[in-house]
Amino acid sequence: MNKEKLLSELNATLSIQWELPIPLDNIKLPTFNTSIFPNWLKDYVEAVAEETQTPVDAAAMACLTTLSTILGGKFVVKPNGTSWTETLSLYCVLALDPANRKSAVFRLFQEPLTKFEKEERERLIPLIEEKQAEEKAIKRRIIELENKYSNECNKEKTKLILDEIKELQKKLQQNEKIIFPRFFTNDVTPEKLAELMFENNGRFAILSSEGAELFDMVSGRYSEKYNLDIYLKAHSGDNITIDRKNSNSIFIPNPTLTIGLFVQPTVIQNLPRKFSERGLTQRFLFFLPQSFIGFRKIKPIPIPTQTKKIYEINIRKLITFEHQKQKKEPIQLVFDEGATNYLIDIQTEVEKMLGNQDMDFGFRGWLGKLIGQIVRIAGVLHIAENIQNEKIPNKITRKTLKRADLLRDYFIKHAEKAFGLIGKRENYDDLKYLLDKITSKKFEREEYIAYQELWQLVKKRFKKSEECKKYLNILEELNYIKNSFEGRKQIIYVNPHLQNNYPISPNILPIQLHQQQ
Repeated sequence: MNKEKLLSELNATLSIQWELPIPLDNIKLPTFNTSIFPNWLKDYVEAVAEETQTPVDAAAMACLTTLSTILGGKFVVKPNGTSWTETLSLYCVLALDPANRKSAVFRLFQEPLTKFEKEERERLIPLIEEKQAEEKAIKRRIIELENKYSNECNKEKTKLILDEIKELQKKLQQNEKIIFPRFFTNDVTPEKLAELMFENNGRFAILSSEGAELFDMVSGRYSEKYNLDIYLKAHSGDNITIDRKNSNSIFIPNPTLTIGLFVQPTVIQNLPRKFSERGLTQRFLFFLPQSFIGFRKIKPIPIPTQTKKIYEINIRKLITFEHQKQKKEPIQLVFDEGATNYLIDIQTEVEKMLGNQDMDFGFRGWLGKLIGQIVRIAGVLHIAENIQNEKIPNKITRKTLKRADLLRDYFIKHAEKAFGLIGKRENYDDLKYLLDKITSKKFEREEYIAYQELWQLVKKRFKKSEECKKYLNILEELNYIKNSFEGRKQIIYVNPHLQNNYPISPNILPIQLHQQQ
């Protein structure tokens, strides 16, 4: 390269008025406050986060949904003694990029549940076999009596035979079917979910470390229409009735469904607008933590044996609580006077926020449900705090409600970001990928980058040149590059600040930068 051309390119670069690039993690979201949990849970949540080297938010979400899975249907909260009733159902979704050990986090919290399921299956198998043998013998006897009835001429004897047949048929109908207990599944259609909830006394959970499947199901993967009703009703505890053509109808009174999903960030972005219009998205609590990938300890501290043991013992107590009490109706929890007064303060503050007429309609609907979510978490915490006592008090204290309310700002900030992402056209993973290529060593000594040279590196990812150019325009808006031309040749100038190790985060872009897109 001759001296004149070098000077020309240098002058071109200097003539550009460069501003500091806008960091891709411009919005710093709060971290989950583990102090809300009683000590036995706080210790386990933090220990799981340490051993798996994942954000504490992931362990906290897995913890809350595990508790909700166990307690849903056993308790309800009536905050002010009126008809207002909150179940303990929680719908939670956490977004993290792949390779963040999400499965390991879920497994560590679910182990006591899967162990209990296994033990119950082993206990019930002999009982089920005995009941099946009894039913088989009854059916065989009915067939014998029917044959005898058809060949009998004596009216008195036919009446006795008929009476016995009716008694045996009645016994078959009254025989309660023994079902292996199930707490949760990972992947299920809405139709099958209704069956599972019906078989498990209206209580069930969907807990998945690959949670995109649920949203695909709701969007109609196996049908041509959205199927939201069961998810909407199960969150609010409204009765579910399903009439089916070729089988018995299903009626589920006071259902309680828990949903806990780990998804990739693009799943949040691609949630259909229909979900918000029907109110499904507004029922979720969002967790959008920063990934630890690239900064994880190679030798983390394992979960202390005693911490894990205490967790398993207390979770078993929560699981078996209903068996000890033999309660068919959920136990009602109420607020004491202090909690009732504090709830009024929360309602007043949230109501002021709802007065903002410029608020996104989806987020506004979510905010309208936030107080109910805090009440539900307070109920879950109240039970967890008292499970080591002989009896769980029926009054939730002001202290417990305040602890649940510590999460208010966390959930508001994370929901704001989530609702800002929903429906956006840009794929943020693609944008980060393109920026990584532009700032790679291949171009670090170049005064500018020829577009065609960049395109050869990224064309397998983007397929169409127009798509790549769209993301280059976004990067220009964020002050990372300047798109220009040298004659007919497209070139890209890179902000000199990037050559000075300006911090670039691999996280999702800030919402406000793309609301105008």
